Amino acid sequence: MLVTNSRLARMSPLFEAEVIPGLEACAIDELHKRFGTHVDQARTLRAGFIRFRFGAKAHELRELRSVIAVYRVHYFAVPRPKAFLGHQHLTRLTQSIADASRSFACSPQSFGIGAAGSRSTVMRRLQNALAESLRLEPAADGKGELFLRLLPNKEAKGWEALLRISPRPLSARDYRLVDMPGSLNATVAYAMTAGEPLGESAVVANLCSGTSTILIEHARTYPRHLLLAVDSSRQALDAGRRNARARGLNARIQHILADARQTPMAARSVHRLYADLPFGR
Repeated sequence: MLVTNSRLARMSPLFEAEVIPGLEACAIDELHKRFGTHVDQARTLRAGFIRFRFGAKAHELRELRSVIAVYRVHYFAVPRPKAFLGHQHLTRLTQSIADASRSFACSPQSFGIGAAGSRSTVMRRLQNALAESLRLEPAADGKGELFLRLLPNKEAKGWEALLRISPRPLSARDYRLVDMPGSLNATVAYAMTAGEPLGESAVVANLCSGTSTILIEHARTYPRHLLLAVDSSRQALDAGRRNARARGLNARIQHILADARQTPMAARSVHRLYADLPFGR
């Protein structure tokens, strides 16, 4: 049986990605470049959120670098959240959450709900019922490794259950062993590196480099560039070195102790220059 593109799009699961407001176009661009025809109907839903249909394995979306988190969207034809406590809807919701958790590398230990009125009696009852069914502890931070968002869908006159497909936000990079107050969000760092492409061989410098997040994100895209991290703080350079080492980049990123206003680099020796905001300014 022939399946048309439009029908295939309708059959594909619906996903929502949370992004830093202003980076919606960057995230949509990454989706299309990375997944091609597997992505359909990608659009900005509202500031900070995009929606799209995805026709491949959901776990592949965890490789996205421009988004904070990705959620699978499930629609429920219920008039209000209290209806989720009914046997039919609670069973379906529990099964959807359990299915999502099976793709995690480690079994989740906590569960949380994000919704308007999340502290209401109904929401507390729902969270306790789900936690009991899933045999998980309610998350102390309200989110946990298994995280569910509930939103009303006014157009369809029902509610949506959005399940995060990863045990923590995608913006929480594994290499960020050391953080600093005011450090650049990794998704913003990625967006900074996703501009005009550079050739295979280039020299790239990052002034006020801090935790070296920009250069680490740059290195993931350009494996042969010479990378220079410049900061006047030994503490920041140490943090950058540890993070670079965690990503296996300690030999590729040179960390230089210097004032950004008087760098040891010769004029016109750098092909791209990045700059973090100075900490404490």
